[in-house]
Amino acid sequence: MRIIKLRECIPLALLICASCASCASTPSEPPQWALRGVDAQYPPQEYIAQEGRAKTKQAAGAGALGALSHYFETEITVTARSTQSLVSGGTSLSTAQTASFVRTASKLFAVRYSAPYYDPYSKEYAVVAYINRGEAWNIFEPRARRAIERLRALYRTAESESAPLKAYFEYEAARRYARGAEFVSTLSFGETLHPENMKRLTGPARAEMDALGSKTEQARAMASIALECTKDFESKIAGTLTALLSAQGLTVTNNRKNASAVCEAAVDEGYQYREGTGHFYYPVLTVTVKNKNGGALFSYSVQAGKQAAMQADVAKRRAYGALAAALERNFIEEFYAGLGFSPES
Repeated sequence: MRIIKLRECIPLALLICASCASCASTPSEPPQWALRGVDAQYPPQEYIAQEGRAKTKQAAGAGALGALSHYFETEITVTARSTQSLVSGGTSLSTAQTASFVRTASKLFAVRYSAPYYDPYSKEYAVVAYINRGEAWNIFEPRARRAIERLRALYRTAESESAPLKAYFEYEAARRYARGAEFVSTLSFGETLHPENMKRLTGPARAEMDALGSKTEQARAMASIALECTKDFESKIAGTLTALLSAQGLTVTNNRKNASAVCEAAVDEGYQYREGTGHFYYPVLTVTVKNKNGGALFSYSVQAGKQAAMQADVAKRRAYGALAAALERNFIEEFYAGLGFSPES
């Protein structure tokens, strides 16, 4: 009888193990999804699944994940446009905005893979990448709930604000959040992942989302502001303030009676004339925004430094031009901060 030495057994054992491992990872018999279609084994009401095929197992798995990502990207593009249009009064998403939301939302998680199957006819490996909707929803739900609760809190704050000017900015803050990447991508992903659960979660907020666009426009129409400049030169101050405030969606008027707020601008020219030296200005601008009833909402002050010239009108033009430039640099930022907002909120 021949005695098999240990060193002869080792290669044989390795060969057997390798063969078993191959059998475990690549079934010899076609799985149900290969015979009857992916939906037969991974029903769409429970799973989101896509198949990938390639010459290697790794490439087939990568192809399946790519197909799964493409499915989400396609669905999210549609729902993102619908969500954004809902809260912005019908304004469409730009291509760049859509791409941003899709990238934000399409970060997949809870992805699983089938065992690779080698198709002898096509001589390719096939793999299914899939997400169990229920399992993934349990992970995702807290994120979706936080986003919806934040929007509702912003909406309620706007509803409770009595000052028309502040109410407009409260509604605008809510609308900007509802149009932003965080909210839109969260809703879009949720509606793609589990439409039924997402609909149930957004149900209490649906009326508020429906009304947000029109509420914001109604508030904007009521948030007119009367501009009064006690001293100006070539409309430098009035013109700059009108342009800046109008760019924020506000109606600027010179009729205090019909306005919901008043913007008072006062200039201390700090004028000096020096014999043989010229005309000097050390201008200071003060801006105060008040409710119609006189309650202060915001105040602002800026100095423009020394402005001088031999001709009086040249020096004065420089002084008011410097004040206007200062307004353009930081007035809106200060205005929003004074009201408790930010231009990008």
